[in-house]
Amino acid sequence: MAGKSTQEKNLMDALDKYGLVRDIRYETFSYPISGRALGIPVPESIQEGKERHYIGMTVVRLYEKGVYAAKKEAAKKGSHFNIEGYVSEGRAYCSEVEPHFSRKAGRIRATGRALQNFLATLA
Repeated sequence: MAGKSTQEKNLMDALDKYGLVRDIRYETFSYPISGRALGIPVPESIQEGKERHYIGMTVVRLYEKGVYAAKKEAAKKGSHFNIEGYVSEGRAYCSEVEPHFSRKAGRIRATGRALQNFLATLA
């Protein structure tokens, strides 16, 4: 885990505790998209057209270790990696206001959100 922050190491330890692994996907939009189009709540005090626009996102899906290993093995044999079977998903968006939003920060935020969603299903 060279180069990972303490926060990211703690998240990885928590994933190990529950027998989970993460699959990370980055997406850059071809043009800025409004938060309303992405389903992100926008305060009513912000006028239409004045809201933040997003230029990319990080998606983290959590899989059980056995399921993920089977999917990776199938992908090696030529099968397409099917995203179904994940137990939780977390997203982090990058806006025009934060053009230098790092992949590391998005990865940490999205992993934390996915873990929170997973833990909520256990309760």
